[in-house]
Amino acid sequence: MKAEHRHELKANDLAIWLGNLPTWASQNLRTIIYVSVVVLLVLASSIYYRYQKTVVVVREQENLTSILSQLPQQKQFVAQKQLQGDDNAFMLLSMIDGLDSIAKTSSNDAVVAIALIKEAEILRTELQMRFGIATEQDIATPINKAKDLYNKALNTRLNRSPNPALEAIAKIGLGICE
Repeated sequence: MKAEHRHELKANDLAIWLGNLPTWASQNLRTIIYVSVVVLLVLASSIYYRYQKTVVVVREQENLTSILSQLPQQKQFVAQKQLQGDDNAFMLLSMIDGLDSIAKTSSNDAVVAIALIKEAEILRTELQMRFGIATEQDIATPINKAKDLYNKALNTRLNRSPNPALEAIAKIGLGICE
């Protein structure tokens, strides 16, 4: 093998590029800085977006959980008041406002569906726990609103992101309303 050929084999493209790297870097310093800044901005914005999305979803779930954890206590309070002869079933309706705001503002379809389903269940429960005799109009209004909430959960949120358990709960609720 000739000496020139051996030298040619030793000097590959990577070695040549690495040898010229300091010169290329000094000639293209602005381009390197601009590209680095753009890459850092894109990376930082994607991290921020994912962080915000995660934090918002967790906050919505926490709000929903805190409202729903109060429901059994409210039911128990209303039942105890009924034993004493007081009609406090209307107190259950105060929870609907919190669930309604979650349903309107949440971006998570499952959270919205749960909020809508629980709103409808509270309407039905309030109707069942009323003290005294209710007229047909008193029964029809909350039942129709409950049906609308169940249908809204089924037709909008659960169509986009199916959840068999929530669909079943909503369909059972519709059956109970009937």
